[in-house]
Amino acid sequence: MNGPIRVSGDGRYFVDKDGKPFFWLGDTAWPLFVEYTPAQAEAYLTNRGKKGFTVVQAVLAWGRGSGYEMKTPLANRNGNAPWLNDDPATPNEAYFKDVERLVEFANRQGVILAMLPTWGYYVNDQQTLTTKNARSYGKWLGARFKNSPNIIWINGGDRVATGVEEGAAATGGRTASCRRPGIRHPPTPI
Repeated sequence: MNGPIRVSGDGRYFVDKDGKPFFWLGDTAWPLFVEYTPAQAEAYLTNRGKKGFTVVQAVLAWGRGSGYEMKTPLANRNGNAPWLNDDPATPNEAYFKDVERLVEFANRQGVILAMLPTWGYYVNDQQTLTTKNARSYGKWLGARFKNSPNIIWINGGDRVATGVEEGAAATGGRTASCRRPGIRHPPTPI
């Protein structure tokens, strides 16, 4: 993986750091950071890299997905929750050290991680993320991962945009400290 990738000059496709077109062959492992043990996550990323996948989508603050969500995001297999006191403005350093290890491992496998900072349920339904704490969380993520060449930020997660996303637009790719491509899932303007 010759990253970081970026949007081409004409805005129509991704290119690698040398300007060569980047083909997005993706797989989805929404619960990668939470429900996989470190060994399972590494085996999965190794498998995907060997099979030629270039991108894996995953969610940082995950609570089982649409229709099965938990009131608060789950702790990972090491017992670390993503946020202290369930507050996105206070990311849990222990949790994100575990994430950082997987980001680095994925990079060694030639895999880009397209990461959602949280699932849409925690924006729309639980309203855990607000304009204020989403911006703080986003800036923190951008600063934390600014040197990781294999991250694309996805702002969304199976929910219709409600406007809070505008406050959360600071997440990752839109912070001053982290210039990475950012996309919206589902693809609606933010």
